[in-house]
Amino acid sequence: MKNQHPVKILSYCSKNMWLLIFPLLRGLAAVRIMDFNALYSWFIGAWFDILIVILILLTGFIRWKFTGFNADNEKIVFYSGIAARTVNEIPYASITSFTVENRFFLRIFKAASVYIDTGSGKFSDNDMKIMVYNNDAAEIRKKIENYLRKKPQECHYNYKPRLLSTIFFSFVFSSTITGVIYIAVFFIKSGKIVEEIIQEKMIDKLSDVSHSLSVKLPVYISPLALTIALVFIGSWFISFIGNIMRYTGFRISIEGKTARIKTGLLTRRSYCINTSKINYIDLRQSILTKIARVMSINVNCSGYGNSAKEIPVLIPVMHKKYAVPALNAMFPEAPVFHKSDYKPSLKFLWRYTWPSLLICALFVPVYFAADYFFPLYHDAYKFLLIMAEIPSVWYVIVSIISNRTSGISACDESLCIKYSKGYVFHTVIAHNYHIVKTVISQNIFQKFTDTCDITIYINSEFSTYHRLKSIKLKDAEKIQDILVK
Repeated sequence: MKNQHPVKILSYCSKNMWLLIFPLLRGLAAVRIMDFNALYSWFIGAWFDILIVILILLTGFIRWKFTGFNADNEKIVFYSGIAARTVNEIPYASITSFTVENRFFLRIFKAASVYIDTGSGKFSDNDMKIMVYNNDAAEIRKKIENYLRKKPQECHYNYKPRLLSTIFFSFVFSSTITGVIYIAVFFIKSGKIVEEIIQEKMIDKLSDVSHSLSVKLPVYISPLALTIALVFIGSWFISFIGNIMRYTGFRISIEGKTARIKTGLLTRRSYCINTSKINYIDLRQSILTKIARVMSINVNCSGYGNSAKEIPVLIPVMHKKYAVPALNAMFPEAPVFHKSDYKPSLKFLWRYTWPSLLICALFVPVYFAADYFFPLYHDAYKFLLIMAEIPSVWYVIVSIISNRTSGISACDESLCIKYSKGYVFHTVIAHNYHIVKTVISQNIFQKFTDTCDITIYINSEFSTYHRLKSIKLKDAEKIQDILVK
């Protein structure tokens, strides 16, 4: 049995230990180290806190000493517990994904976090988490890959996107919401005093920048409107930089039932995925990437991406014609780019567009009402109306395109469903044995037109569904018959 990396001792210690260490260090910094009397006085006043810190560290060391792991050619076992012993054993045949995470601040210690997942266990959490030396992580990964290579080899595939492709992906798929979340998490993690200081300085700085820009611009824009714009642009930029850092150096290689992925600039991550355990593949596009005929290939596989709390991207960006070999490596019989067998009719376009048109229309009376009751902020309301209508009109365009591109193809082996959700177009590919259930639903109006919505639930860690709207009822029943065979 091997112990985990000694750095793990710190994580076994109480998080509140740092509330004791920092005041001790601050008091020690105020004392002259060479002055024995001053040092003795500091020790007399802080001896109890020092004792508590030592006891916490000792407890962490004991927990670390009584935990360990062992990996052979068939399974990996994790041992934990002092009085009551717990043994967590995972056969390699059950592993869906294996992740090695090298955070930049752990590299100097040659430490890596290892996450192992199966199709069972607690959802949204890993089945096994250990911190080991880099050499041990590489040894475990090699044993898992060697085990998977025992299965018949079907293909070999390698891909590494160009840097410009990664930048394009980061530009298109970065969102303002993600940037805002980053800022919010930063403030939550920081102390209250630091938060107030930074917020005050940021607000003052934004006000100064907005005022100077509003004076220099050829068309007058109120400082408040410019401040709002700068916040959104800055948040998007944070998300953009985050994606660049996450996907720089991305490469993937597929050999038989093993997909190996390496990615990351500061925090380097490497994944090993058992492709036979993939629930479904999700090809995602926006309007811009649809025009450019490129896509982001995502995969739903238990555990993949859990350690980073992010959407598990199999390939960040790839041209449509180059995606075929990669998809054939995992789903050779899937009808990926064939024309859909069943599609919604153009005469039911209103079923796709009415939510987006309603959103567009609602902003106008809200603007006039706010301007009538609070005319002091007229410029800000006008700016917000324009900013709100732009994504709303964009949503209308997405809805129209969705009506013309959505559809479904089904055969005895697999399913391919194309639809849109929000601003994103999805092409979902899955084997039929991963489909949990299909639901056909009709509202009052659809009964008169003999149409319906079909919702398909596919096995995954979280409850997800894929819905195709306004197709003929008889077509939906045919699809249901094919999938239940």
